Formats: sequence, structure tokens, C-alpha cells
Amino acid sequence: MTRKQTRLYGDLSLLFSVLASADVDPDLASSRDEAVSILEDYLLPRIKGELPLVIALIGSTGAGKSTLLNSLAGEVVSMPGALRPTTKRARVWSREDAAERLARIGPVSVSSHPLLEELALVDTPDLDSDFPEHRAEALSVVRAADFILFITTAARYGDQLVWETLESLVQKRPLAIVLNRVPSRSSGARNDLLARLRKAGLGHLEVYTISEQRIDPNRKRLSPQSVQRLASFLRDLPLAVRRSSANMASDRVAELVMPVRASLRAALQRRLGERSSLEKAAVELADITSESKVTRLRFRRPRVRADMVDRIEERVREALGDGSLSELSKEILREATPPYSLVAQRVIATELALRPPPEESFLDSLETGWQALLDASFD
Repeated sequence: MTRKQTRLYGDLSLLFSVLASADVDPDLASSRDEAVSILEDYLLPRIKGELPLVIALIGSTGAGKSTLLNSLAGEVVSMPGALRPTTKRARVWSREDAAERLARIGPVSVSSHPLLEELALVDTPDLDSDFPEHRAEALSVVRAADFILFITTAARYGDQLVWETLESLVQKRPLAIVLNRVPSRSSGARNDLLARLRKAGLGHLEVYTISEQRIDPNRKRLSPQSVQRLASFLRDLPLAVRRSSANMASDRVAELVMPVRASLRAALQRRLGERSSLEKAAVELADITSESKVTRLRFRRPRVRADMVDRIEERVREALGDGSLSELSKEILREATPPYSLVAQRVIATELALRPPPEESFLDSLETGWQALLDASFD
């Protein structure tokens, strides 16, 4: 790595560590988790230059993803079949020297095929599977990939799910479309798909068609001629694809982290404010519960204990703002006995212990990583 890459890797590693360990509001947990996943699975490995260009084969059930991978490979890498879903785990096709680093995506089949000189291809579970874990695995591959081959068929390219998925994926990674099982000597499906893409503002996407053909049940793959154009396209994918993908991933992480960062900063400021208020309340309660004042109350009010407990509880609730005492503090107040100054000290100490001061390194790491993310450029 260059010095610039080393610094970026270190700064984004800090951001990853902070996000992975941070407690966030439940409504932001999914954003935090996605940002952590993109950093861990995509950006950090790419900065280190550890991986080949990863191509994810994405599509709905029965679109022919496994068959297409086998056809590009010239061998059975991923077992196709009539049962749905057939592919239940991501399967990676890669050169041997990258296999260990790609194993986190899924089981790896190694080969010395010329196509794998700069690439690795990943077959994925179906995005429309009835099993949530299958969809989740497919999307996790998207986060780890540089490029998407979106595979659909001449019979299903008009489905609403196809378009919803396509519009979502094109915002995440560079993408090309494979229109599979097109009837021979018919350009109608391709032309209609191209028209729909232009109407949707996606006319820039490359579309590769594969004619409908009989597949030998023993070979489990298409004819080499039918995937020749697609194989040439993949071999010629420029370095700009990786740059574009890295920039898209970086932008996505920034989008996800922005509300998480704001929430963490606000929570830390609230904690500092609560601690300051509790420390001020401690001084006031020390005066209110002093022996001299409690002694004077004994001659004026018959319910001294109840009065002292109420005063302590009221002042601590006021300091906390939201009026919520911990269960432990409530227990201390229920069992309160003189001296009440000690009771007040225990309640204050309990609430302070539940709100430890934020470590300066936490905020520093968050801000350092955030700024590095904003300044990062992969051009």
C-alpha cells in the first residue's frame, strides 16, 4: 500500500471499530450494521488491494445464475437443478491464490481459467427466495462485490420484483444485465427491455442476451458460443469499474453513517449534560440533607424520612431531565435510613456510574474516520 492508502486504511479501520462497538438507537441499528458490513467486506479489503475484481451473479429463482457460471467456467462450479431454491449458499469461482481471502463469501472452487486472471465470480442464492437467510446472503455478496451481473429471463424481465430489485442494485454497484432464455430469432424481448430501461433512466446499462437452448443434463451448461460475448466483456472490465464501485460504496457508507454519527454525538452530549447536572445536584443535596437541617426538621415535621426521600428523588429526577431513576436508585430510596446525606450520595453515585463519561478516543476515532470517509477518493 502507498502511504496515502495506509493512512486511509487506518482511519477507516477506526471508524469500523467505533461503529461495530457502539450502542445505537434501535431504529438506526440496521444502518449501523450495513455500514459496518460494507467497511469490513468491501472497502477495507479493497484499500489493501487483496482481492481480484469480484463479480456477483444476482437474480430471481430459476433465472439461470448457476448455469451461466458453469458455462463461463466450462465446468460444473455451482450445481443447477429444478428444485427451488437450488443455490442456498454463495459459491465462489476464483484462482487459487485468492481463494483463502474469498472464503468468507462462501465455498470456493479454484481454477486456472484465463477469465480468473483479474476476476472472481460468485453465484448467489435467489433474491426472491422464501427463506430470508437466502436473500440476506445474496445481499451480503452484493456488499462484497465490485460488479453485478443481474440475470433475468425473457419470460420474467417485466416482473415488478425484477424492476424493484434492479433499481435498488444499480444504486449500490456498477451493473450489467443478462437476458436469458430469449427465443431464437426473436429480438422482441431485448428491444422491449432496452425501451423499458431507457424509460426508467437506466439506458446506459449493458444488456447481453442468451438464446433459449437445450442444456445437456450431464454437462449442465450452455454452449461456449452463447457466452462468448459476455466473457469478453468481463475480461475487458476496466479498472474504472473498481474505482466507480469503491466510490459508490464509500458514498453509501457516508449516507448510512451520517444519522448514526449525529445520534452518537447527541447521546454523548446528553450523557455529559446529565453528569454535569448530577454533580450540581450532589452539591445541593449535600446541603439539603446535612445533619443540621435534618435535625431542625425533626422538630417541625413528623414525616422527616418521607420528606428527605421525596426531596432526594425530586432533585435527581430534575437533574436527569427525563425523570427516570434507575431501579437500583429506587431500591436505595425505598430502604433509606439516616444519615440521609449518605443516601443522597449513594443515589448520585449510582446514576453517575450508569452514565460513564465518554472516552475522548471514541469521539476522536469517530471524527477521524468520518472525515477520512468524506475525503476518500478512489479515482
